[in-house]
Amino acid sequence: MRVRVTNAQTEALVDVQRMARFASRAAIRLKLCAPGTLAITFIGTRHMRRLNRQFCRHDWATDV
Repeated sequence: MRVRVTNAQTEALVDVQRMARFASRAAIRLKLCAPGTLAITFIGTRHMRRLNRQFCRHDWATDV
């Protein structure tokens, strides 16, 4: 399984390479061997609020 980590926000410092290594080790430990890519994207508060409004029908950001 491939792991792709992106940082699409500027509110907090994110070490993308470190997070990718962490996610890769977690996938190995959990025996996630399905083909494909695990994609993790860090987004800002405004983007999270917009997604929550669109998909969860509430108008506030969450820290998922």
